[in-house]
Amino acid sequence: MKCYNEQFLQSYLDNELNGVQRKQFELHLSTCNRCKHELEELHSFNEWMKDNIEKNSPQIKFEKEDIEVAWKHFEEKLAEQSQIKKQEKIVPIEKNVANKKRKSMTFYKKWVMVASFIVIATSVLAIPQINSGAKGFFSYIQENLLDYTLEYDMESKVIRDVAGNLVVYFKEDQIYDAYDNPITVEEYKQIIASYSGIDIPYNENDFTLYDDALIRGIDINGKSEAEICKAVEKDKMISLIKFEAERIGMEIEGETESELRNDFSVKLEGAVSETIQNGIKNLKEAYQLDPEIYQNIGLDLTNKTDEQIKIEMYELLMNGSIDIPYFNQDDLEDQMNVTTPAQKVAAMFFGYDVLHADNMLTEAKELGLDINGLIISEISDLVYQTKE
Repeated sequence: MKCYNEQFLQSYLDNELNGVQRKQFELHLSTCNRCKHELEELHSFNEWMKDNIEKNSPQIKFEKEDIEVAWKHFEEKLAEQSQIKKQEKIVPIEKNVANKKRKSMTFYKKWVMVASFIVIATSVLAIPQINSGAKGFFSYIQENLLDYTLEYDMESKVIRDVAGNLVVYFKEDQIYDAYDNPITVEEYKQIIASYSGIDIPYNENDFTLYDDALIRGIDINGKSEAEICKAVEKDKMISLIKFEAERIGMEIEGETESELRNDFSVKLEGAVSETIQNGIKNLKEAYQLDPEIYQNIGLDLTNKTDEQIKIEMYELLMNGSIDIPYFNQDDLEDQMNVTTPAQKVAAMFFGYDVLHADNMLTEAKELGLDINGLIISEISDLVYQTKE
């Protein structure tokens, strides 16, 4: 199944597609969770930008002529920066960053201030029409853009932010920041940690071990493929441990892998139990506000115990979706999996991860398994292997 790129998704949101393109995409969207998620993220970003431009910079009037002037100035500065690079070997990368996989023109012109803030904020502020109210808004953008996921481009070996601007790039086993300064692995990791993560392109066939090592900040110089693979797997495990530790509210700064595992085992059961109890409490209170609404979507919690509610929520999350018939773009009969309202309620109040964790802990105890020092993903593997 071929997915659509971000430029196409933005064109869809901007109503720039023709009727046939729009219909084909919407058929694809009905069965593709990845594109659906990407579209929702892009829509949320557009709405966030729109709301905050209005709230934080009411005095800025985005007249068409002003935007065209800002955009022209922006492109001129990009070209100027590329020409004055002292090291010619950097120019191809900068050109790639400026031109490759550019989002739709509508998107960039609409949010020219965002891109300009990161790359050439001072030059954009020189435009009178923008300068009057932009400075306060720029600081707001700088803070909030860090909440978005970065994107790694496998072809050019660069990492960009949500506005498409260069964050870091890799050249001959060295890491460089956006200003062409070589940086250490620790400095690189600090930059990446300030964002919410890195989005890996979906084409796994093109994503190599070398790419994996690069974006993890692993020094591959002089290492064999087996050594690189071992280093990548170790880093994956440490990242997973930190991720699961943060999910249950642990402080992970400065902790070794062994310390993280020990603390995780101590706090896991209590954290899972507390989260579930809070979910049950909130759901019961919401249910009391209007029981009929919940009953109409198949959720009748009347006289049910907390344990019964928990079991029902887990079942909804696991098996609450339904298959409905539809015809795809080739006029072939097929099935489409649809999330039900009841399943959405379960996800809202609990989430699959916490109920899955509770279920795995329960099964591990029943099977008499030693799970000390293990994280949830490892406990799950152990449970399934034992049951097989």
